[in-house]
Amino acid sequence: MCTLVPEGAGELTTQGGLDIITNEDAVRCAVTRLKEHGIVVSIFVDPDVVQVGRAKAVGGGTGLDPQARRRRPERDPASIIRNLADLEVGAPVVHEEHGVGRFLGLVGRQGRVSR
Repeated sequence: MCTLVPEGAGELTTQGGLDIITNEDAVRCAVTRLKEHGIVVSIFVDPDVVQVGRAKAVGGGTGLDPQARRRRPERDPASIIRNLADLEVGAPVVHEEHGVGRFLGLVGRQGRVSR
């Protein structure tokens, strides 16, 4: 995968999206050449309807397309609780959104559940 991102000289991080309207021919050429080699192309653009539309028109994605986003797998809430009940206090855990930590126990509506 390749993401086209505009960066000026001396920038540590980009200050805005690629202006496809002004640079459409060059962007279309770059996207075409990359795709000829089987490379999926994404284009970093400002959240502007016209820029997003032009990104799609030249053959690139933007990441703003809800259909392109990864869908999280469905989870059975009962199986999550069963799996948590099997954990020992202090065991290392990995949360998909919050990262790595230690399991501190379960808290029920009446307070802490101990073993």
